[in-house]
Amino acid sequence: MMNNQKNTIREENEGFDLITLLKLLLKNKGVIITSSLIFLIIGVSYSLLAQQWWSSSAQITKVEYSDLRSVRKSLASLNIILDGNQKKIFNSIISEKNLLKDFVLDYNSESNKEYFIRTSDLFEKNLSDKDIGLWAKRIKIEVNKDNDQIYNLTVQSKSKVSSYKILSEYISFISKKVKDNTYNNIESLVNLQLSEVEQSIIKSNEEALIRLNNDKKINEFSIKIAEAAGVKKPLSNFDQDQGVFSIALGTDALKEKMEVLNSIKAETIKTPKEANLMSEKILLSNIKIEKFSNVVRFVNNIKSNNNRDKPLRTIICLFSLIFGLCFGIVIALTKELFIDNEK
Repeated sequence: MMNNQKNTIREENEGFDLITLLKLLLKNKGVIITSSLIFLIIGVSYSLLAQQWWSSSAQITKVEYSDLRSVRKSLASLNIILDGNQKKIFNSIISEKNLLKDFVLDYNSESNKEYFIRTSDLFEKNLSDKDIGLWAKRIKIEVNKDNDQIYNLTVQSKSKVSSYKILSEYISFISKKVKDNTYNNIESLVNLQLSEVEQSIIKSNEEALIRLNNDKKINEFSIKIAEAAGVKKPLSNFDQDQGVFSIALGTDALKEKMEVLNSIKAETIKTPKEANLMSEKILLSNIKIEKFSNVVRFVNNIKSNNNRDKPLRTIICLFSLIFGLCFGIVIALTKELFIDNEK
């Protein structure tokens, strides 16, 4: 019985408190409405005056094998000449996967971002290091969550048009950098191989000259020995191969041989190996590296987002209104509290 009475009293008090609170709020509705309107006006003003930020985005992946066909075709002779290790280096340079990797690294490079921001007409001149750092953070690249071979590129700027232009120009800037670096790497490989072939040819010529001078010296001693032996004519009953200093030909033939040896130039003596080296030199000298058309392929072309990133005007205005309403209620309750204390 006592419990029922307590519950009834509690319910009456709670109902009384709620009715009292509603009456209090209605009594101070002017304060609450004024507070709500003030904060709403502040929120609307901020959302209209705050700096707007817009984004543009694109998606890239590695190029197709066919996209590099013309480059590989122009380097077919180099691919034939290269040995195992050099061929691996060459194939890694023009690998579709490595071209994408190089693009991603260069795109994300802070030094590349800084250079682009400082030199591009799309940015203000004489920006501070701090401002350049803030702009650099708005140029982003991330791996796609659904496919790790696809990368999402984004740029945030103060207008829809400028974000599109910055992303477009930065992609072109990085693409050119990757193309130039790849071209230079291939050119260096060609020049290195050509230098090695030329050195091999020089070495082969030097070896031929040594062999020729050695043959002359041997023939000179053979003449002296034949003269001392009184052998002028070829000996029919002697083997031509009598060791180092053969006199079987006789002095007349040996002297004629010396004249022939003296008339020979070392560079005119071509061994099969040297002939092959000369062919390689010609092939390498005639290589004309085809320019890269693309180093990455677009999955989704560059496009601007239709909605701004910041400020989110609807949310700002809604929260401003709610905050103003709550602030007005607090003022009304505080006001009534002071009035009650004075009484």
